[in-house]
Amino acid sequence: MAEHKLIFMYEGEFTQDIILSLLRVAEKKMNALGENLKVTRKVFNVMTECLQNIVKYSDQIPAEAVQAANTDTETTTAEPSDSVSLNPDTKPANAADVVTTEEDEAEEETPEVVVYEPLFIIGRRPENKYAIATGNIILNEKIEAMQERLDLINGLDKFGLLKYYQKTVKANMKRDKDKETDLDRNSAGLGFIDMARKSGNKFGYDFKPVNDEFSYFYLLVTV
Repeated sequence: MAEHKLIFMYEGEFTQDIILSLLRVAEKKMNALGENLKVTRKVFNVMTECLQNIVKYSDQIPAEAVQAANTDTETTTAEPSDSVSLNPDTKPANAADVVTTEEDEAEEETPEVVVYEPLFIIGRRPENKYAIATGNIILNEKIEAMQERLDLINGLDKFGLLKYYQKTVKANMKRDKDKETDLDRNSAGLGFIDMARKSGNKFGYDFKPVNDEFSYFYLLVTV
């Protein structure tokens, strides 16, 4: 990490007010680094989409599900990592597997509850590139559609992204909003396409299992 500069990291609740505050902080820090206006605007636009996507795509683990996981001695969960890699050649983040066993329970009667908070990180990489990493809980049933969408976008060139953007806009205008599900509504968004077009780079992403119903979704965008 010596060659990378962490600008700031935020972990916790995400609301529209918090998003606006994070954007202001990031803009001030980039100005303090002496970044030119064109790059600042591009990073700012991608950051906005990343933060909005956290709000759009985040799911919440019900309290009863957390309690069930803590009382199940055979449950395997994923623990959020202490750091997120800002290298696009590696996965956006690491997560260590934690297995609760009967022996562990003998030593500690009340297992620790792991809280999976939404995460936002921005750092500066060599050659004045910026890495934006996010993390949030997602239902496992959404992973297949999300992965297909990300892989499709990663496989498109600049012209292909423009055509896909136009196609998605037209599809959104025709869809029946009264019959769509939450998953349909989110997948109809243009956020990922916008991020790919503005960043000019491929996404890094990963899904780390939390339990049978949820996973933690990591996304890395380099600008």
